[in-house]
Amino acid sequence: MSEVIQEATPEQEKQKKSPVIIGMAGGLVGSIAIGAVLGLFVVGPKLAPDVGPLLAAPQPAAPIGAAPSTAPSLLYVIENLVLNPSGSNGSRFLLLSVAIGVSNEATMALLKARDPEVRDRILGLLGAKSVEEVWEADRREQLRQEVLAELKPLFPYESVRAVYFPQFVIQ
Repeated sequence: MSEVIQEATPEQEKQKKSPVIIGMAGGLVGSIAIGAVLGLFVVGPKLAPDVGPLLAAPQPAAPIGAAPSTAPSLLYVIENLVLNPSGSNGSRFLLLSVAIGVSNEATMALLKARDPEVRDRILGLLGAKSVEEVWEADRREQLRQEVLAELKPLFPYESVRAVYFPQFVIQ
């Protein structure tokens, strides 16, 4: 018996190659996807710099002229103090917030307990200043130092470390 070999037509050849090409394309796409996932979640974090400190909450700056070791670790904020500067006859007012930097939790608790007295001292000190004395931004550091000097005697030695004015509006 003789065997007859027929040659495949071009259409039959395409049908034979299609599954092979599809399988190769699928393998290539799968390899790229796996590589991307590994790069993103495994290799990338090992090569990238640590951004933890960049995402941390900002720390308050040390007061001007203070050594880094005296920077406050805790802040007590007194919001929205309103007063009329001396000599303004009620036509001008100062709206401010005062942040007081303290060294420990014990001083923070004492500060909270003495809040009315602290507010009264700050209002008394700044209310005795004229509009000109509180108006100029150059005098703010002097005002901070005066408020700090007014508050220090109320608390244990060196436990009140800094005063900041996060809000200071003169109208």
